[in-house]
Amino acid sequence: MMQSYPHQISANNPSIPTLALSLEYNKYINLINGVMGLAKRRRHLKPKGGCSGTFANASCIPSERKALLKFRGEDCCTWKGVVCSRTSGYVVKLDLRNQFHLDELDILYFDDYSGNYSSAFLKGDINPSLLDLKHLEFLDLSMNDFSSSSGIPGILLLALLQLSMLLKIPGQLDLSGAKLPKDNSWLHSLNMLPSLLELHLSRCQLPSIPQFLKVNFTSLELIDLSQNGFGSPIPRWLFNFSNIQHLDLSKNAFNGSIPSEISSCKFLEVLDLHENNLEGEIQNTLTNLCSPSGCIHNSLKMLNLGSNTLTGYFPVQLAQFKHIEYLNLESNSFQGPIPVNSLSGPIPEAIGHMWPKLHKLHLSGNQLNGSIPLSICKMKDLDTLDLSENQLSGRLPRCWGQLTSLEVIDLSNNNLSGRIPTSLGSVEFLASLHLQRNSFEGKLPASLTKPKYLKTLDLGKNAFTGSIPSWIGEKFSLELLSIHSNEFDGEVPLELCHLSQLRVLNLARNRIVGTLPRCFSNFSAMIGEALAREPWLYAGAYDENALVG
Repeated sequence: MMQSYPHQISANNPSIPTLALSLEYNKYINLINGVMGLAKRRRHLKPKGGCSGTFANASCIPSERKALLKFRGEDCCTWKGVVCSRTSGYVVKLDLRNQFHLDELDILYFDDYSGNYSSAFLKGDINPSLLDLKHLEFLDLSMNDFSSSSGIPGILLLALLQLSMLLKIPGQLDLSGAKLPKDNSWLHSLNMLPSLLELHLSRCQLPSIPQFLKVNFTSLELIDLSQNGFGSPIPRWLFNFSNIQHLDLSKNAFNGSIPSEISSCKFLEVLDLHENNLEGEIQNTLTNLCSPSGCIHNSLKMLNLGSNTLTGYFPVQLAQFKHIEYLNLESNSFQGPIPVNSLSGPIPEAIGHMWPKLHKLHLSGNQLNGSIPLSICKMKDLDTLDLSENQLSGRLPRCWGQLTSLEVIDLSNNNLSGRIPTSLGSVEFLASLHLQRNSFEGKLPASLTKPKYLKTLDLGKNAFTGSIPSWIGEKFSLELLSIHSNEFDGEVPLELCHLSQLRVLNLARNRIVGTLPRCFSNFSAMIGEALAREPWLYAGAYDENALVG
């Protein structure tokens, strides 16, 4: 509670009409504005619960600005958001992100501030005093509002050009989450910065992007335009950057096909186009990754084409991507079997030899058929395997113990059958196992007690038999246990009472008899704050009611 000290605070200097000052339970405020010239951007500050007056027309008194700067300290290299060179002392990095924290008050001003930190942001044109930072290498202005500015921030970028600082501009510019002008002035300003290496413009609410542009900022190595929602074909000029290594155009509602110009990006390592409306034959798409002068498969490490409307057979060209570490083709309309070439069978028998460095394999939501090949166990670095929602059949491989890095296995919604191999329990770091909606049978192997970090075990809608294993109670880390719609019989083992972290339990539609253990009322995690705060963690884990019985 704020207390009043009308005498002590101002006793040393009666000329200062200070009534009370409390710094308790706060973080000290960074006063960058005094030097940067940003102080005059602050129009008024109305903290929650006090100071109801409005000071929109008032500016900072020079003597008080000087006093605040003196209070803060004159070594700008110690200020939050400022990084200086250890050798020269020049400012080389400036981080002006809106992080919604009270210690950002020094660089922000508030419009009708009422305690909502998300309303705190830089706004309008940035003061040209930033031009005095001639050695700046990194500038982050993300999560701010430049929607009413004359550029992004236009006045700053144009001034950089006028001062012939083309070789000294920041190599990285991050405006992610900033509200930018609705027209394309931001792009034309940036296009005059040929030394720019990284451009981050995700979540900027940009409504459109021009289809034609003569590119001048040809040094770009990273472009992130994700989550803007352009709703147009992908502009071909986006692939005119010969040095591009990372291109993220995901979640933009782009339509049409992937431009053939992509083949010119010889050094591309990351290509993320997921969650768009791209269409066409997958074979043609991957063929476009090659040109007479070479293929980008020599450098590509991450390819994400998930959640589009691409069609066709599983592409033979994927065998050429020797260095791929992340592959996501989920939620398209691919079909099997795969054409006979270096790839054979519905899923390539040599898949593990083709991509031995793969970390994540997402092929869910397609129409792949056939069995899971043995060579998949050659992917020693694989941590995520998602083959769910296909038409895969047959028995599981018995070599799971070789996948020492595997954490997530999702084989749900297929036609797989047989018993669960004991080797599946040898996956030491397994955290999530989804085998629901298949035709597995028999008893659960006791080897499943070995994974120490198992949090999700979903075996619903199969044909498992026998009693519910008591060893499940030894999986103290379990948060979701779903074995509904099987043929389990007998009573519910008391050992389940040990699952103190359990949040979701589904034993419905089995042949269970007897009474429920009274300890079920002690599953406090089911009603904990974490579950209420993050219900999406368990949403979609199964479709049936979470009834116990």
